[in-house]
Amino acid sequence: MRIFICRRTSDAAATNAFAQELITTSEYALAVVQEVKDDDAWQTRVKQHIRSSDLVVFALGSDTFASPPMLWELDLAQRKHKHIVGLRLGTFDAGTAAMVTGIRLVASAQELLAYIERFREKDRELLIDQYKIISSSTETVASQRLLVHNIFLAITSSVMTIAFVAGNAFDFSIVGNACMFGFTILAFLITFTWEEMVDSYGKLNKGKFRLLYELEKRLHTNLFDAERDILENEVEYKAKHRSEIRSIEKCRIVIMVVLVIELALLLRGLSAAM
Repeated sequence: MRIFICRRTSDAAATNAFAQELITTSEYALAVVQEVKDDDAWQTRVKQHIRSSDLVVFALGSDTFASPPMLWELDLAQRKHKHIVGLRLGTFDAGTAAMVTGIRLVASAQELLAYIERFREKDRELLIDQYKIISSSTETVASQRLLVHNIFLAITSSVMTIAFVAGNAFDFSIVGNACMFGFTILAFLITFTWEEMVDSYGKLNKGKFRLLYELEKRLHTNLFDAERDILENEVEYKAKHRSEIRSIEKCRIVIMVVLVIELALLLRGLSAAM
């Protein structure tokens, strides 16, 4: 577990002792990190630390949040939805307490470790629930993408059929060929909306799988990652999303060939009429 401690320079001695006690008494391997505002890159480092930490501890003393950096760190941790705990120092006062309403407070390393134990179990249960929800939603998105793919295939096929029926109804005359050409252009344009919709669903699922990979790291498992490795490197599986896009591109090429033929027939008919 990675813990980031936010503190003022004046509280360094107390937080250093607290950090050392955490490391020496914990049953788990802890990475306890603190940062000092000593150059212009300070905020960048703090952002990285907070983003990568499982828990953010604020050392709370007298008028702690009179310090703009401490206020900024608290706001950042809250915006990143990080788990925040307050460490009550000996100088903790009512002014500071008013700023941390609703935040769990501890007074020692033992209290924090006991809290972490409860937090780890609840956090794991929550992560498992989130994993189930996102995993289920990826299946839903994949099903919706396939449905959209089949609907647009049916629409495109229907438009091409109507084009042929229209041409046949006018005995493939100039009017008939013009109707065929118009409907075929419509089918050609539909393929772009078709591709955009399928690609959109594919990107949506890609984002969900990235979330699943992150959740698997936190749950210390790698089922989806292992599956992807097997599919890509052992069985040379091609993703359905890319296969569907390729099928749309092939369909578009066929329609373009039909368009060229229809245009030639239309021009020949116009030339004969002249």
